[in-house]
Formats: sequence, structure tokens, C-alpha cells
Amino acid sequence: MRMDYYQIDKALDLLEKAQPNFEAVPKVNRYKVEQFFMDRIEDPKTFIGVNKDVTAILILEVGHDYFSTAQSIRDIVFYSETTGSGFRLLKEAKQWVEAWGDSVHAAYFGTSLSNGATDKMLERTGLVKIGTQFKFKLGDS
Repeated sequence: MRMDYYQIDKALDLLEKAQPNFEAVPKVNRYKVEQFFMDRIEDPKTFIGVNKDVTAILILEVGHDYFSTAQSIRDIVFYSETTGSGFRLLKEAKQWVEAWGDSVHAAYFGTSLSNGATDKMLERTGLVKIGTQFKFKLGDS
């Protein structure tokens, strides 16, 4: 489900717990992340999904492609500490991605924390592996 304002504190706690899993990333700054959430929680170009108990989080954002003027969707963070929650968030996010239709040319999902089990989960969700990233299938892509 899309995150609501009352879930922000739990989401901040979850990201702080997840911090050791992210290599080469500065320490989570609660104030900056809270501002990110407040600025984007209702932004239609940002998907901030959490499960009911806020033990899983997925953030996707629409932005301009680095090498063209077209829009693309990229992941900002994906973390789950409960089995199955990440899969359900990905299924919900896939609907959000598909709703963008032809207005985005690609939707990528990074796998820097990936392992065999994560790869299989992403493939079960319908993503296609390209190198170290996965791509949501859009239209005929």
C-alpha cells in the first residue's frame, strides 16, 4: 500500500535498521529522509510503498532519463525484513509502473543487494534481468 503520513516514523526506523545492508551509502539522516517523505508522499511521480506493519519499503520515482529527454522510472530503495512483504510491494508497484504507460520509456530496478533468492523473486514479479539490473516490462519492451 502507499505509505501514509502516520507511517513515516516507522519507515524511518526501518531505513535505519536497513542501513548496514547498503554499502558505500552515507548514514541515513532522519531529518533529510523525513523531508523526502513529506515532499513526495502525495507526489504522483513517486511511489512510496510499505506493508501494513512497515517491515518492508519500496520507493520508485519517475524522472528524466540520464541520456535523453524521455522519462524513466528508477528505484530509490527496496528493503524487506519479512518474508513475502517485498513480493507484495513489487506487485503493487508493478501496477503503478504500468499505469504510466507510454509516458515512460523504461523502468529499472537495481539489484546491488541482490542474491539468488532476490533475483528469483524479482523474476516471479515479471521483471526481466539485464546485467545487474532488472527492468519492468512496459508495453512491447
